[in-house]
Amino acid sequence: MTLRITHSSLAKLETDQAWVDSGLQNMEGMSAEMIYGPEGKLRWLWSAEWDNSVDMKGSLCTNMGGGVPISIINALVAICVAEEQDR
Repeated sequence: MTLRITHSSLAKLETDQAWVDSGLQNMEGMSAEMIYGPEGKLRWLWSAEWDNSVDMKGSLCTNMGGGVPISIINALVAICVAEEQDR
């Protein structure tokens, strides 16, 4: 299994209940792409690949205190796992 963040996973994240509940969609400049995309604040994660969900979550959690709630991290990991399983 190789997990990675994709444009598709970020689009799905913005429709996930965790994203909606977070209120990030109401903040200017806060889109999933602006956080995790290739030009985002955490762009170093864009090119990363993980062998499993635990490692992916560990990397994403390095910014948990920086404004990304754990519910969003969990949702993104779940979305990326589902995308990999669909490939």
